[in-house]
Amino acid sequence: MTSMNLRLAALTLCAVLATTALAADKENPFSARAGLFWPMSSHTRSETKTLGFGLGVSYQLPNLNMGAYNNANWGLDLDGMWVGSGGNKIEAYDLMLVGRWMNTNLHAGQMSFYYGAGVGLSRMRGESTTTTTSGGGGGGGGGELVSSREPVVTTTTNSESKTSLAGKILIGTMLSKQAFAELAFRIAPSVNGINTNGLSLQIGYKF
Repeated sequence: MTSMNLRLAALTLCAVLATTALAADKENPFSARAGLFWPMSSHTRSETKTLGFGLGVSYQLPNLNMGAYNNANWGLDLDGMWVGSGGNKIEAYDLMLVGRWMNTNLHAGQMSFYYGAGVGLSRMRGESTTTTTSGGGGGGGGGELVSSREPVVTTTTNSESKTSLAGKILIGTMLSKQAFAELAFRIAPSVNGINTNGLSLQIGYKF
């Protein structure tokens, strides 16, 4: 795990500890999430050869007036996403304003589903590695041995970092009063020629 990954993990842990301490008397506006990230692009999956993972924290903004959209629970989501390892990987850190529309017309025993959407900024980094082999030995005609040369293996790593607009749409369900599950589709530009769109499935907890 890189130092940036460690910093985000530490940030998530600090948020969890801080909000747990404040949750003794009333519900806090913080929540934390963790789960898997599945790239939508077959090329991305081929390059990174793995599922990714993600961490996130959310803060519900109090009394945010959005006019016609004011029936949503609005908040700030900070998410980190990592896919791949070695020389083929993408990582992204998203800060978005997200609205979640909760289903309040429920009868006893019904599951509480909700949906949401958000937009914000993403800091992304993509890295890809290519390996080429050139040269090599050979034999001369007439059974004569000629000088051979070991093949030359060249490894080239390309990397790009950029900041861009990003968004997500999601559906979720409350598993209990505080636990929930969310399925979200992340929408963002490519970085270093690697498609960063994907699905995340996360389990979360409200404090």
